[in-house]
Amino acid sequence: MYDLCVYNNEDLICGHHLGTFLIKEDKAFQINNILGAWTFRKLPKSNELLLQGNYSGLYVLEKKNGNWKLRNKIEGFSSSARYFEIDNDNNVWVSHEYKGVFKLHLNEDYTKVISVSLDPDLPIGENSSLSKYKTNILYTFKEGVFKYDTIQRKFERDSSLSKLIDKNDYLSGKLVVDDEQRIWSFSKDKINYATVNNITNSIKINQIQIPVYLRGVISGYENITHLDKNIYLLGTANGYLTIDLSKINFDKDFDIKLNAVSLKNLKADAVNFNLNETAIFDNGPNTITIDFSVPHYDKYQGIKYQYKLEGHSNEWTDWTDKGEARFENLSFGEYTFKARAKMENKISNNVLTFKFKIKRPWYLSNPMLLAYFILIMLIFYIVHRINKYYYNKELKNKQLESEKLIMHIKNEQLNQDIENKNRELTLSKMSIIKKNELLNNIKKELKNEDEEKNVGSVIKLIDKNLNNTKDWEVFVKAFNNTDKGFLDKMKTLHPDLTPNDLRICVYLRMNLTSKEIAPLLNISVKSVETKRYRLRKRMNLPHEESLVNYILSL
Repeated sequence: MYDLCVYNNEDLICGHHLGTFLIKEDKAFQINNILGAWTFRKLPKSNELLLQGNYSGLYVLEKKNGNWKLRNKIEGFSSSARYFEIDNDNNVWVSHEYKGVFKLHLNEDYTKVISVSLDPDLPIGENSSLSKYKTNILYTFKEGVFKYDTIQRKFERDSSLSKLIDKNDYLSGKLVVDDEQRIWSFSKDKINYATVNNITNSIKINQIQIPVYLRGVISGYENITHLDKNIYLLGTANGYLTIDLSKINFDKDFDIKLNAVSLKNLKADAVNFNLNETAIFDNGPNTITIDFSVPHYDKYQGIKYQYKLEGHSNEWTDWTDKGEARFENLSFGEYTFKARAKMENKISNNVLTFKFKIKRPWYLSNPMLLAYFILIMLIFYIVHRINKYYYNKELKNKQLESEKLIMHIKNEQLNQDIENKNRELTLSKMSIIKKNELLNNIKKELKNEDEEKNVGSVIKLIDKNLNNTKDWEVFVKAFNNTDKGFLDKMKTLHPDLTPNDLRICVYLRMNLTSKEIAPLLNISVKSVETKRYRLRKRMNLPHEESLVNYILSL
């Protein structure tokens, strides 16, 4: 059976898979045998005609002489017409689950369709339906309730009525409008009804927790009938349920309660924690289970829970039927567990709060942290010392290299000075030698002359220049620039040496031979050898020690 229609409070007509039947008392009389009589609607312009939706389209039933019969099939439309409604303009709207919503314009005697249109923008939804509320045509499916706008000439979503539909709890788009103008919808966990305030035009949605397993009705075939005042009759698979709206407390307050907290690790079974103690748990692989519930509620009222664990996640979980939360292998730290419940659309008065702490692992305990700090500081100190050592070593190496470079530059400069002074000394020596040789040659030539009287004064002048001490002073000055301290050292070691002895020592210091010394002293080579012998005696040198080597070694 698909539908029961009360016509003018006189006849009860039944739509059935096998056809259409008139019910009288406990008997059924078949009106026609056209398969699949879905539902019926009164035609507005006739009290004797009834429009019927079937598997194969639309049919017209007529009551004539007190008897019902099939008058005609409406030509031009042959799709299944399970849900259809008639608007104030006498248009017939038909909803087909897989094709969409048709708008049919019929001729005046309801025998054929003049025009058919299909709304291309309206979504096609599974388990969708069509209904009429007052003068409005409503199309309902999972995404909400759509109302036909006669001005815009299209369906638009009605945000207020769409609150009747919860897509997460969706079962059927069927809406039932009762004689009190309440609009009823049916979902998996509950049934809903909307009441409209005629003054403010506001809509209030109420929920009654009667789950589908209790109703036991096939989706799309739900029905509810108003009996008296707040009493309703809800059809189920096994009979009926009566609902008294006056006895349902839609605004009842309720609380959520913490039942138990248990801790389980790999080495032992779960142990319940004493809720009266401060919650401090050891660190390690473990599972914390928190059990909570709403203690008192109707057995058919679905309770939903959601929770969050601050310190782990600040986001609330999705609503769930399960009043239990489980957390595995939480890291050390402080946590606050919060949970709340929802009954219908009402949230619990309180938010359950449970605080607990997980200890640090042993390797992060305060003594270990202190040990780590000391170790790190020690490492820093050692690294600093090593860096400082290598830095100082590098600095010393650079200083040594700089000193070597400076020494090398000074030595080069000193060698250059010595070379210059040696050159100066050599030039002075050569100048003296050349001068003395020249003067001696001139002297020899003059001695060979016969007129001694004429050359005597010249010879005296030559002798005077040969014995001139100024050349020696210049030479000694140049020598001292080259070999500082030698003469002073000789005077200290051998205070008995005469100026001529020191002069011989200077020439020997310069590693000159007797032959080279002779012209400098204006004496013969033999005289030079004699002076060297006397010098050895004054210096008390052993016979086997070389005079030249001794002087050079000083």
